[in-house]
Amino acid sequence: MIMNHLQPKSDDRQPAHYEGMPPMWAYPQMFHQPQAEEMNFLDYWRVLMKRKWQIALLALLGAAVAFGITLLMPKKYTTEVTLMPITSSGGGGLGALASQVSSMPLVGGALGDIGKMAGGKSKELVNILKSRSLTQKIIAHFDLMKVIFAKQYDPQTNTFHPGFPAFLKPVPVLEDGVARFQKKIAKVEDEKKTTLVKITVTLRDPVLAAKVANQMVAELQDFIENNSLTISKRNRVFLEEQIVKTRVKLLESGKELNQFYSDNRISSVVPQIDVDLGSYQTASKPFAEFQEEFDQLSQKQNEIAAKKEQARVARVPGQVYLQFLNLSRELLIKTYALLTQQYELAKIDEAKEDLAFQVIDKAQVKVRASSPKLIMNVAGGFGAGLILGLFLAFFGEYLRNAKVKEVRKV
Repeated sequence: MIMNHLQPKSDDRQPAHYEGMPPMWAYPQMFHQPQAEEMNFLDYWRVLMKRKWQIALLALLGAAVAFGITLLMPKKYTTEVTLMPITSSGGGGLGALASQVSSMPLVGGALGDIGKMAGGKSKELVNILKSRSLTQKIIAHFDLMKVIFAKQYDPQTNTFHPGFPAFLKPVPVLEDGVARFQKKIAKVEDEKKTTLVKITVTLRDPVLAAKVANQMVAELQDFIENNSLTISKRNRVFLEEQIVKTRVKLLESGKELNQFYSDNRISSVVPQIDVDLGSYQTASKPFAEFQEEFDQLSQKQNEIAAKKEQARVARVPGQVYLQFLNLSRELLIKTYALLTQQYELAKIDEAKEDLAFQVIDKAQVKVRASSPKLIMNVAGGFGAGLILGLFLAFFGEYLRNAKVKEVRKV
């Protein structure tokens, strides 16, 4: 019944180009596509065993090539300097200063955070060491342009020539030396956990590498001593000047008060004296009158002198003037006390901003080269040869299987 159902009816007509050909359902194997053969773990193992000598040979060849290249590579030596930023926290220094002035009014509250000044200096030291100005000093001190661009330097003419190709390697200048020094020779970094700053210098000459690293520390110290004019230091200098001026005024007021006592009898009525109150500057005309003649006045501004009038009050009772002198002296005393307190705060703020460091480990001349690393290079060459051997083994097996299939089809 099934076969009868699958057979075409007598009245079904096949197309003209199918006449004389059997129906499609009669030969299903003609339209069946064979599935691709899948490789399992055993097939991979057979390939490895089959081409094991090829893989081993390439791996050993890679190790041998890496060994030879390593021996031909120039040796480089790396030296380190370790710096520790000095903070102002602790029992000495600012800690003692804080304990002395903490009881002063208007000051004690500002000292609450004085014990929290540790840290924060490492990044500043790193920025100075990485600066262009410091790098230029190091290059000029050791004439490192001849070392950095040794292949482009001609010692006979003491000049530099372009490399090959010229458009990629022009005649080196100081800017190129700074970039190469910061990128490939000197490395400066700070450790966040320990707050230590490490200077690493790598050169072919171990003696020169140690000298460069130690000179960077010397240049850092010189920079801090000559360029550390911070805002807090400006404030301290300004307050020092104001304290001196106020001290002079305070002593002069004492002399004036003493002179007044010796020259006058104190009375609410007599004697009456004329008091000079100082001077102030006035203009001869309102500013509005100068607007039309501004161009002419700008040319003659050196000829125009400011006029001054003397402020003077006549017939001041002696007792009133005595009260004025005492009030002025009290104001000077309060001003002097306030300036002194602000001066102590300015010294504390300046100590917070001051950069200081201690050298923990100086740079030493290394005996063993830091690069090239023989073991690492040989292991890398062996691994590269092994990977290349595996690739060629499986790729060769794939090509062989493909050729076998083509032969079978033919």
